[in-house]
Amino acid sequence: MTSNEERLAGEHPLHRLLEWPPVYRLATLLLAPGAESRLRDLIVRSAKEIGLSGAALDVGCGPFSRLAGLGFDSVTGADVSPAYVAALEKTGVKGVVSSADQLPFPDASFRTVWNIGLLHHLPDEVMQGAIREMLRVSGTQGHVVVIDAVMPRSAFLRPFAWITRKLDRGRFMRTQAQLEGLIRACGGEWRFERKTYALNGLECLVATGRLA
Repeated sequence: MTSNEERLAGEHPLHRLLEWPPVYRLATLLLAPGAESRLRDLIVRSAKEIGLSGAALDVGCGPFSRLAGLGFDSVTGADVSPAYVAALEKTGVKGVVSSADQLPFPDASFRTVWNIGLLHHLPDEVMQGAIREMLRVSGTQGHVVVIDAVMPRSAFLRPFAWITRKLDRGRFMRTQAQLEGLIRACGGEWRFERKTYALNGLECLVATGRLA
């Protein structure tokens, strides 16, 4: 059984509908209204800060890459779902079926490595393995950018955020302090910024790092 088959075997049947790219896109619009526009703004700003030159890797990209069309020399997407990778390649972006903690690329293969909305799907050990792999394939001259949901500061919004991530199949919603601690423990040099990324008040952590 492949890693993707093992993942699907443990999911609720309704969650498996999200393997169908049109359903995934619709769920994104409903669960986090306005997120695509705001996330793109965050990505563009981060990309300008670290540079748009060179090859970019989008880890856990899903059926489309938010990096496409931003000006990178090339964009490659990696996802554990063959259905998502097939949909990705239909958009003109090269795709690779791969888990985030076992990337099939040599050291320092990419100028920038991105991870957008994946970490809350991964348990701590796998998540940290993914961070270390992203640092490895970006090398000492590259950068890693992670954008992921964190528990909102507002107690009123926390139950909604938790439910939203559960519906999105995310079982590992973390606080900012928890996520920062796990990322820092992977090594490298990091800076962190907290942002609101959806019209319903959902918040994310933007982490930018590189090998020391």
